[in-house]
Amino acid sequence: MRFFNIDASTTSIIIDSTEIDSTETSSTAPIAIDSTEIDSTETTTTITSTSSKTPQHTFTTLDCNNTEDYCECPNDFIGSSCEIQSVDVCSKHENDTYGSLFFITFGSDSDQFSSKTASDFNFTTNLKRESWSNFKSGAYAFVNSVPSSLTVLWHNAAKDHTTNDTDGYMYLADMGNVNDTLFNYKIQNLCVGVDYEFSAYLTNVRRETWWLSVTEPNIRFEVRAMKENGDLIAQKSTGDIPEYHRMIWSKHGLSFVAKSSSVVLLIISNVGGDWGNNLAIDDIQLRVSSADNPGFCYPVTYNRPKLCPNAIWDADGTTVFNQSLIGYHARGIFVDSNNTLYAVAQDHSEILTLFQNSTIQVLSKRVQLANYTGIIVNIDGEIYLENGTESGRIVKWAKNTNNSMSVAHFPGHCYGLFIDHNNSLYCSMNEKDAVVKMSLNDKTSKIVNVTGTYTDGSGQNQFSGPWGIFVDNNFTLYVADSGNNRIQCFQLGENIGTTIAGNGTPNNLQLKYPTGVVLDADNNLFIADKNNSRIIRVIRDDYQCVVGCDSNSSSTSDKLNNAYALSFDSHGNLFAADEYNHRIQKFTLATNSCGNPN
Repeated sequence: MRFFNIDASTTSIIIDSTEIDSTETSSTAPIAIDSTEIDSTETTTTITSTSSKTPQHTFTTLDCNNTEDYCECPNDFIGSSCEIQSVDVCSKHENDTYGSLFFITFGSDSDQFSSKTASDFNFTTNLKRESWSNFKSGAYAFVNSVPSSLTVLWHNAAKDHTTNDTDGYMYLADMGNVNDTLFNYKIQNLCVGVDYEFSAYLTNVRRETWWLSVTEPNIRFEVRAMKENGDLIAQKSTGDIPEYHRMIWSKHGLSFVAKSSSVVLLIISNVGGDWGNNLAIDDIQLRVSSADNPGFCYPVTYNRPKLCPNAIWDADGTTVFNQSLIGYHARGIFVDSNNTLYAVAQDHSEILTLFQNSTIQVLSKRVQLANYTGIIVNIDGEIYLENGTESGRIVKWAKNTNNSMSVAHFPGHCYGLFIDHNNSLYCSMNEKDAVVKMSLNDKTSKIVNVTGTYTDGSGQNQFSGPWGIFVDNNFTLYVADSGNNRIQCFQLGENIGTTIAGNGTPNNLQLKYPTGVVLDADNNLFIADKNNSRIIRVIRDDYQCVVGCDSNSSSTSDKLNNAYALSFDSHGNLFAADEYNHRIQKFTLATNSCGNPN
């Protein structure tokens, strides 16, 4: 950056064939662009600028197909496998229906220079925070107006971009080197395969002068995977950000599809040089591009193993919890991603815990349990179940402690519990014929009805005793509708279901009071067909019996007597709650070769 003590001249600028007086004032008088009156401090429309000094500059904001439920921008893929995208932000994001995952405005205060640093806003930069007296190439500061003490070549006293933000701060950067990183922000728990927009408002803080040639800022937005080699997911450059006689804010950035749940968001300088290259940044934002997706996908603890169509399990099961441990009723079970088995011992008021590869270490928690409570464990090892003292009261037990706390109060007994990857807790209310949910991130504890009419029935929006439930990565809900002898599937936002198993579907499959359902990695169903005392696998338009396949219930190791619930470990081994044999059985995955069967 270089300083000159000279008077700013008065020239003119042509914007879309409209001549505007460019004398700098402190007002924000409107200007006409394409016959539309807008505030001169901001534009995201197409603007073409010409002057005697500089070539023509064009900014374009691409529009989207507003009939879609997500934003589809033109893609400029790089490489033969189209792994790297280069896309513009989309104007469809300019409404409030798309959730913001973060929005950095840098705060506000009456002091012109903020005392905060980049770390206060959870990002890093290789620029150095400096006071105005030492402001030079490689420096940054947060200011509530463009400083005017040392140079008249800047837009003295110009304000930040954020609306309704009195004395709001902006990020002022004097970039000296190519590849200076202005913004490095790490974010986790994105939803793989979901569209996002990463954007910021940028402006050149220098006035346009016809007699001086300077470097104009040129910025690159990048998204990289958060791992050692930092694979590039998406990138987009702004091109030169021109000088104007009035400071103009423009939105820049990119849209991208998350290919990793943990990414690094970067804003980088494409150019270097002491002359010019002065930039202000404001309103840095990451938004999800779907109105129906919250944007964050939290880790889950359930297992969905990759199982080949001809996978086979050992016919004889191994008893991991017998009657002396589990009591008379063997019902709720869950295996987490660490392959720890949790089982509800309702008769003993205990939760049994069996760690992977352990034959002797069994932990118990003394707890009051509802008769038919489901059980689910979150990523932190916290156990959720229904307390037996009050209908629908869900308690959470912290890992390795005997301390519990209430987290939800549903309007009925929860025969099935599930936590999706958005950290919402689902409850299937068997006696109320409905499925409800509550966000564990929302302190208001608002209960949302997912589906069901609260009346017994066989319609596609009705249940007759919903039991076990499962929610996949697309928030599709699967319900074991026990009294209707079927498995129902509900897409996100829909309360009208589709029968995907039972009542002759598929291939004349007849279920008898199913009470459990889980999915493998390929969305194939596994069903606890309770009163048929068997475990069924449904693959597209056909089904197979996995365990208890002769329909004769008994207590031998290859039989079940009322298959109440099931769960997988990460290896594909199947655990079944064998209710009336008073035991939990493990059926080991024997073969899982995906070659064609002989």
